[in-house]
Amino acid sequence: MSASGSPPREAAAIAISPLRRDELNRAAALLGRAFRDNAMNRVVAPGGALRRERSNVAGMRAVLPVAHARGAIAAARSAGRLAGVRIALAPGTQTLGRPSWLALLRMLLAQGPRVAARWSAVAEALQLHRPLAPHAYLATLGVDPELQRGGVGRALVADWLRAVDALRQRAYLETDSTNNASWYERFGFVVRTELTVLGVTVYLMERGPRDA
Repeated sequence: MSASGSPPREAAAIAISPLRRDELNRAAALLGRAFRDNAMNRVVAPGGALRRERSNVAGMRAVLPVAHARGAIAAARSAGRLAGVRIALAPGTQTLGRPSWLALLRMLLAQGPRVAARWSAVAEALQLHRPLAPHAYLATLGVDPELQRGGVGRALVADWLRAVDALRQRAYLETDSTNNASWYERFGFVVRTELTVLGVTVYLMERGPRDA
């Protein structure tokens, strides 16, 4: 899911390029902060903000190496600083793949069995509602909270959609934020349906194929 959309403000130039392997821990920390206060995070990992952030970081440390190996992670940098992270799957790819058993064990120990089980339930529910037709999937989009509203999320989405449109493919994403759903509509996404997962409304959004 995504944590990004906000009104724009003036910002430094933003460069998009593949995430380097030596940036994986920084990317996990950034995404941990970006999603800390999302509705789903509050339900899955109840408690204080620090606990939610630690839970997010643990999950991302398991997922990011797998995504990086598939070349699925893009980074946004502003003034030389990691500003945002995007994980997107190519058309026809349904999952990133499974983290190693060691990575899963570390995640379980860090999150605790209840939180890990809730995240697993969320992932399974969302997977069941993915479109059957080929599509490019925006799995994760997070922007450093200190740099939000500076065009970072917009740059990451625009860069992704250029690649999607070059292939004339449909695009798909989920978000648990009404503000983000409205923000994605600016890029041509529409809400296909609303899904309730663990009591949280998730907006399932699609964008039809476009000419490049």
